[in-house]
Amino acid sequence: MNVNFPNHIEQKIEGLAKAAGLSREDFLRNMISEKLEDMEDIALAMERMNASGAKLSHEDARALLFGK
Repeated sequence: MNVNFPNHIEQKIEGLAKAAGLSREDFLRNMISEKLEDMEDIALAMERMNASGAKLSHEDARALLFGK
């Protein structure tokens, strides 16, 4: 897979990868994997809430899961 980022994003990725002691590729792999897990967790939580009949907005669910 080949992904092109704008220059300012490339610079951020390079800096964060270096600070983490990782190659750019390993840093991106970890970042993507973590984001996918977060999205799966949110989808599962929403699915369970819908099945139980509970009402909670997407934003409220994110706040409960991630404290944001």
